[in-house]
Amino acid sequence: MRATFLITGERLQLRPLELEDAPDLYHYARDPEVARHTAWTAHQDETESRDFIHHVLSRHSEEPGSIHLVWGIHPKAQTGMIGTVSFVQDSPSEAHIDYALSREHWGKGYVTEVVRRVVDWAFRELPDLKRINSGCLSRNIGSVKVLQKSGFSVTERYESRRGGKFGGALLETTLFSLERTDFLE
Repeated sequence: MRATFLITGERLQLRPLELEDAPDLYHYARDPEVARHTAWTAHQDETESRDFIHHVLSRHSEEPGSIHLVWGIHPKAQTGMIGTVSFVQDSPSEAHIDYALSREHWGKGYVTEVVRRVVDWAFRELPDLKRINSGCLSRNIGSVKVLQKSGFSVTERYESRRGGKFGGALLETTLFSLERTDFLE
């Protein structure tokens, strides 16, 4: 299995993240509104985006059971990357998916298309994979809807004090999962 190929959807292509994507990544990663819904702070300059890509590439793995991949999201109708999606296999039977998208592309169904394509790829290519997990801050209604439309079910909600950029705020997180058996139905 080679995961460095393109995953193509109706309107989008997913391509392995590359250093050349740093300017596009910085374009949306510097937006405080995008960063508000992620675990990272808004990028201060393009160097920070390039460092992030270096980090991602250093963790890249295509070994079944420990896959760690990040794709850039590219609309077919334009040039440039508008977001990223990651797929990380925590064990042979379990993985998680995360994503971020440029704010000007929110509400267009792009992330739902991306999540569905990655889930389809994962369950087809990884026969031992039983479950894919994801999560988001509960206040991120758009992300909650993406996961629900993609077939994921809520598995847990919890509140915790979040340090760092969240300044110790009490925030609710919703965890989701999609079982292989539910996907195949």
